[in-house]
Amino acid sequence: MIKLKQYIIRGGVNKMQEIFSADANKNIKYNGFVDEVFDFTERYQLKRPDLWARFVQQFCEDADYEGGWRGEYWGKMMRGASLVYSYTKSEELYEILKKTINDMIEAADEDGRISSYAVNHEFDAWDLWCRKYVILGMEYFLEICKDEALKERIIHSMCKQVDYIIDKIGSDEGKIEITSATRHWRGLNSCSILEPVVRLYKLTNEKKYFDFAEYIVNSGCTDIVNIFDLAYENKLYPYQYPVTKAYEMTSCFEGLIEFYKVTGVEKYKTAILNYADKILESDFTVIGCSGCTHELFDHSSVRQANTTNGEIMQETCVTVTIMKFFYRVHLLSGDSKYVDAFERSFYNAYLGSLNTEQVVEPMIKEQY
Repeated sequence: MIKLKQYIIRGGVNKMQEIFSADANKNIKYNGFVDEVFDFTERYQLKRPDLWARFVQQFCEDADYEGGWRGEYWGKMMRGASLVYSYTKSEELYEILKKTINDMIEAADEDGRISSYAVNHEFDAWDLWCRKYVILGMEYFLEICKDEALKERIIHSMCKQVDYIIDKIGSDEGKIEITSATRHWRGLNSCSILEPVVRLYKLTNEKKYFDFAEYIVNSGCTDIVNIFDLAYENKLYPYQYPVTKAYEMTSCFEGLIEFYKVTGVEKYKTAILNYADKILESDFTVIGCSGCTHELFDHSSVRQANTTNGEIMQETCVTVTIMKFFYRVHLLSGDSKYVDAFERSFYNAYLGSLNTEQVVEPMIKEQY
């Protein structure tokens, strides 16, 4: 249920709110195959404690020793599971999620650090990207958590995680610049941690988290160009940026939405809307995805008609990310065209990627 919100809260961490807001307290039930998608995902993926245990295990060993991204899975799964729970209200699912949240908190080392990278090669490759998803997953679970003591434990864990990062990452002498804390995409993947950092600031009102978020925004999210300035200037399409990785770039703009909501700086809102509109104009295919060159912005609104495109294109991670982005831009702007874009992605690119042919029955709880 979406309801109109016409007021602005000034002061504190809630300086600017969206035009619309989602009402999570409404019990909405879809009919037909949409409801079946929720049921299928919950039954065959989210209610599998063995998967959750395997995800947590990645943080109990140097799972990403070769610079991989195994550490992203738990947080991405938790974010989706929390949203599915808000729809289905399944107590079985809730108990599984509560168990894995506690397991993840226990996976922290003595410094509160939760990473699938060993200390001797941390802050490289996809380390900050994966840490982003751990924190995001915890923040999404907070929205459905019923236990006040557990909420406090989760927030304490997130603060320890981000405090460790702030101690190592930044522009001060002896620290690593966030755009250098990776070897990929000129820093886009690492800078996408902006979103959970702003969310943590909103939860705690701790200035150090705002300051770190501001540092990320001012970095421009790459070591070569400020992508937020490019969007504000509105002269280039995203496929013309020096870095064109669609998933990571859009994740950074999701973080900018959160930062705009606590600052009210109109420049950021303009950049967000410009970026969204440029995607719709130049990189939004007939099925509602982006990128005909792997997962890169590449003027796919035109290139989708090429007969010479490769076999790998229109990545599902990009689909989900632009869906989330358009949903948030709709709340921010009130413009229905972003809902139309969301629906095109959902009914085509998203549902078209859903594998209903190979399923594994969920393991019973006693096996967990």
